[in-house]
Amino acid sequence: MSLTHKTKVHIGVSITLLVASGFVAVVGWNYLAKMGERLEDRVATVSIYLEREQKYDDLLDLVNATTAEREELSSYLLRRDKAPDFVTRGEQIAAEQGVEYTTDSLKEIENENDYDELVAVFSMKGQEENVRHMLQVLETTPYHSQVMSLKMDRSDTTQTGEVEAQVQLVVTLLDI
Repeated sequence: MSLTHKTKVHIGVSITLLVASGFVAVVGWNYLAKMGERLEDRVATVSIYLEREQKYDDLLDLVNATTAEREELSSYLLRRDKAPDFVTRGEQIAAEQGVEYTTDSLKEIENENDYDELVAVFSMKGQEENVRHMLQVLETTPYHSQVMSLKMDRSDTTQTGEVEAQVQLVVTLLDI
C-alpha cells in the first residue's frame, strides 16, 4: 500500500494541527491556572476587606451603642482643663467651713497606658469637726479619686479645739 502525495500532505497537516492543538491546550491550561491563582488571590483580598468592613461596622455599632455610658463615665473623671477650678473650689468650700486650707503641692503624673493623675497635697487647720467635714468633701468628690494619705495632728485640740491635717489626694485626669 503506497501513500499518495495527497495523503502524505493530509497526514502532515493533521500531525501539525494535532501538535498545534496540543500546544494551544497546554498554553491555555497554564494561562487558565495562572488566572485561577490570580482570581483566588483577589477573592482572598476581597474577603479580607469584607472582614475589615464587618469589624469596622461592629465597632461603629459598639461606639454608637455605648455613647451614653461613655459620657456618664467621663463625667466621673476630672478634665485636665478643669483641674485649677477643682483646686480653687476646694479652697472655697474650706473657707466656708472656717478651715484654713492651703494647697501644698500639685503634681501631674503621666501614665503611658492609663489615665494621667493629679496628685494634690493639702494642709488644713481648723476645728476638728470642720476639718473632718472637709475630709469627707475630699473623699466624696464626684471625680474618680483616692485619698492616699492622711496625717492629723491633734496636739492643740485640748487648748484651742483645732487640729491640723495634711491630705494627699490622687485624682484621675481626662484629656479632652
